[in-house]
Amino acid sequence: MDFKSMGKLLLFFHFTAAADVSEFHHLKLFEGNAISPWNHGNGRSGNLQSAEPPTPPQCVTPRGPCACQTNQGLIDLSPIDSKDGSKPYFNNVSSSDSANTYKYNPCTAINTEACKGAAICRCYSEWYCIAIGEHSSAQFKTDVVTLKLTISYPAGGFYESVVTLTCDEEQEGTLTVDSSFNPYKFTLKSKYACPSNPADGDLEASGGLEQT
Repeated sequence: MDFKSMGKLLLFFHFTAAADVSEFHHLKLFEGNAISPWNHGNGRSGNLQSAEPPTPPQCVTPRGPCACQTNQGLIDLSPIDSKDGSKPYFNNVSSSDSANTYKYNPCTAINTEACKGAAICRCYSEWYCIAIGEHSSAQFKTDVVTLKLTISYPAGGFYESVVTLTCDEEQEGTLTVDSSFNPYKFTLKSKYACPSNPADGDLEASGGLEQT
């Protein structure tokens, strides 16, 4: 090989090596500035941050069976409660998996001919109902799966009803039967299931229960 050909070959290797180094440099630069859902687009390599999950609602101070001061604000269901126990606010609620109907009054005990002293009743007919939830045993809990606030109503040492509270600013109050088997499960969608921060005295003015 003559000196001219050798010179061209060396020049080719020089530019090829330079191109490889440049490409490697740009690749590492791209990797270091890649935007990911963990670093929120900060463009800094080695500074990945996990997105923090939302804080679930938790009952801090119960105020009777239908109101609770939570870590996000006050929840008070008294506006969707009937003070007349003979006419529960949620009456004759049907379900898709049973021919039975349900009655529910969040604060005031139900007092109908077939259902007395209960928070929730399952009715087989107009004249025969059983209590499946009692106000005296109501407990606010946070569901570990849905991360929503619930009210659990044990009754008679055997039955239990669980009402999941779903914040819906467009709904006055709707009750859906999720399961007609013990433990019975319901979903309450309402603007009153949304945490709020009323001024002092608003709870009593709205008919809510005082702290117990």
